Amino acid sequence: MNEKGLKLPVAAYHFATVSRNINNIADTVQVSKRTIRRWAETPEWKIALNIWGFEGDRSFETQPKRETKRDAGKDYNDAKMEYLKAIKVGHSPRKAPTITEQKTGIPRRRVRVWATKYHWVKTT
Repeated sequence: MNEKGLKLPVAAYHFATVSRNINNIADTVQVSKRTIRRWAETPEWKIALNIWGFEGDRSFETQPKRETKRDAGKDYNDAKMEYLKAIKVGHSPRKAPTITEQKTGIPRRRVRVWATKYHWVKTT
């Protein structure tokens, strides 16, 4: 019996009962993620999942994307507050990141990126 014949059912079992994370599955059966993806496209994979009684979503689990507002938390909120204060007292959106950096210690480049990405000027 070849490697696929032995490891594919174990990988499917892991997917069905432990984790849908492709990295965990590949590490468990000691094959590459590419191999797991190829196996997932075969009839044997579908049969194995059926045997293990898996009825849920058959796609691999994806990691959450970074969310600046959530990840930066207080820094993000402090920067936004100081930036908007600077705009409100008459400073230009070009000068506001420098003022925000002086007050919060958050680099002006990061403040500028956040202000652009999250449209801080439009919120005033």
